[in-house]
Amino acid sequence: MVSVAISGATGWYLGIQNRSSVEEVRAQMAAQRGAESGGDMGDMSSEVNRVMLELWRMEDVEYARNTR
Repeated sequence: MVSVAISGATGWYLGIQNRSSVEEVRAQMAAQRGAESGGDMGDMSSEVNRVMLELWRMEDVEYARNTR
């Protein structure tokens, strides 16, 4: 019972400390995503580039193995 009371009090205290609305949280998350990736297309382009470089590397390894 003591641990339930302590966890409840801690949750209540942390809930009181953070008073942001759902709209504020969504705006913050959108701003973070935009700052990190520069938009959805920037994120997609970097993933495509990463995959293409990996494919080229695999082809180089296969070519080197077949020419020996």
